[in-house]
Amino acid sequence: GAVRAGMERRAAGTPGATATPGRGLAAITFDFGNTLVPVDRAALAGVVDALADGAAPRCGVDRAAFLAAWAEERARQLHEELPRFREVDLATRLRRVLARLRGMAPPGPEAAWDDAAAAGRSSDEEIALGLALYSDAFVAGLPPDPAVGELLARLAGRHRLGILSNWPLAATIDRYAAAAGWTHHL
Repeated sequence: GAVRAGMERRAAGTPGATATPGRGLAAITFDFGNTLVPVDRAALAGVVDALADGAAPRCGVDRAAFLAAWAEERARQLHEELPRFREVDLATRLRRVLARLRGMAPPGPEAAWDDAAAAGRSSDEEIALGLALYSDAFVAGLPPDPAVGELLARLAGRHRLGILSNWPLAATIDRYAAAAGWTHHL
């Protein structure tokens, strides 16, 4: 009756929705990187620079060597993981970077890392510190676009909203959404 008619009217007035009887647009999900948050190379370089500034001295490694190893391991992870439709893991990258800087030779280009051995070259506290520094730098270094908050506010009045993403550090998504004031819309 009235509920069904209301759903049909709402669906018909929603861009991209169909007016299928009894079925309205229930929820909208957004990707994080380069959908809600524009992420370019320069911005990511700033995040990695801030990570190196904080992590290198606390982990007792050279900053320039950290940045070089990070770039190489990023390229390695993209080469290994993306063809398998898997996202990279920043904790694994940090462990590999620290292992390299503490004397473990990286494998050849087509060989796999011995991640268990690499993990023995760093502590869980160092990895947690690195991930927190990365997340802090991301949240601080990539300001939210006000138009995104306005869009989420408008849509939240009519639809359930969520972020569904393959971003390699989920905690950063949560922290960014909170800092941007988006969480009450999600």
